[in-house]
Amino acid sequence: MRLAQYSNRDEERTALATDWASKVIAAICYGKIGRPVHLDTVTVIRGLRTAILELEAGYEAGYVASALDKDDAAALRQTIPRGWNFKHRPRAYFHGRLLRLEVQWPTGLQDKDIQLSDVGQHPQGDGRWIAGLSETGHTVVLSLSDSTPGFLIAGTTGSGKSVAMCQAVYQLSQDPRNQFVLMDGKFGDGLNPVRGISGAVGPMAKDTDEAISAITWAAHEMKKRYTKGRDYIATCGRLVVVADEVQEFLTSERFAGLLRKIASQGRGAKVHLVIGTHHPTVDLFKDRSTRRALVGRIALLVGDRSASEVAVGNSEPRADFLTGSGDSWVVTPSGFVRTQIAYVPESTLVQMDHPPRFDHWPVVHPEDIGVEFDVGDIAKAVIVARDGAGRDRLCAETGLGSTVGRRLLRFGKDLWSELEMMGVCKNGKKTTVQEV
Repeated sequence: MRLAQYSNRDEERTALATDWASKVIAAICYGKIGRPVHLDTVTVIRGLRTAILELEAGYEAGYVASALDKDDAAALRQTIPRGWNFKHRPRAYFHGRLLRLEVQWPTGLQDKDIQLSDVGQHPQGDGRWIAGLSETGHTVVLSLSDSTPGFLIAGTTGSGKSVAMCQAVYQLSQDPRNQFVLMDGKFGDGLNPVRGISGAVGPMAKDTDEAISAITWAAHEMKKRYTKGRDYIATCGRLVVVADEVQEFLTSERFAGLLRKIASQGRGAKVHLVIGTHHPTVDLFKDRSTRRALVGRIALLVGDRSASEVAVGNSEPRADFLTGSGDSWVVTPSGFVRTQIAYVPESTLVQMDHPPRFDHWPVVHPEDIGVEFDVGDIAKAVIVARDGAGRDRLCAETGLGSTVGRRLLRFGKDLWSELEMMGVCKNGKKTTVQEV
């Protein structure tokens, strides 16, 4: 059996991990957890937040995993040296073909307070930013590119989701060619520290009406870039549509449709998505195309396995096994890496005070971006017009923003007048959606 080790500066962590590895080897090889099992390789990783052992046990790996993890990891707990106080449950699970054992370091040995300035300067250009440090101490750099045109950042309350989004936006804003459309479904609380970044197109959208106006402008800009051609796109910087707590806006079919349009068509026009949610569910995006376009993932701590599969985009690695406070799995087409998210102090972020390009979002008509009113919306507009109700009712029933709703209601009134002239409404008969 070969014992491989990654070097780490922390001697106390090294001593603890080595002692733990010895106890695990003895428990497995000498049959203390059941029948003896031969281990081909044991790799010790002294991570920033956890100690990790990766085992190669051949065809007996499944047996070892079950033996160590059953009864609330009772056997695994007995291998952990005395005095090693840990908060979260030790884990034994598969990580690819390897069996991965994991236990959190004692509080004083955890390294979770990592500022961006401690890691290095942000990468210049090419849509890149530093996410943080890997569990082996390497800098993790991400990018908005052809291979990763969009990112989903998911994590429960307190996991570090908004911090991850803010530091990414901050670094991307250092490139003067980049522009940003900011939306926050938590009334601006999550992205508030970066509200004054350089390159913001308009004010941060904090409710659904504003979000619809903002994403409509982004879709119009995307169409304009395609219309002007590749030479024009080559001169453009990236347009980054950032939406935290996006689930609050997805109740609007209009917003969801435009998000889907940007997700499926934005890459060639350098229009990218960075989407955040604390509630990753299968139903978050009703269409799979949006979810598939978010190729990059930053999965922080989530509540259960199903949420982990949505956050990660696969059954593994397990985001519900993370320890919170910036502990994450960063997933790209090239693979995944355990990462402690670096942060920018809020005192640094709030010093940014650049006015947005627009004081309010310009009005963009749906037909200008290739979106027409659907039949259902038109029918509802006709009935609202018939009943003499106003824009608020129509917006509530269709999910449209106030500006678009006003236009649709005007259209509905005109259409209802024509229907009356044609004799559709006779003897006071109520017109229904099906009849229209």
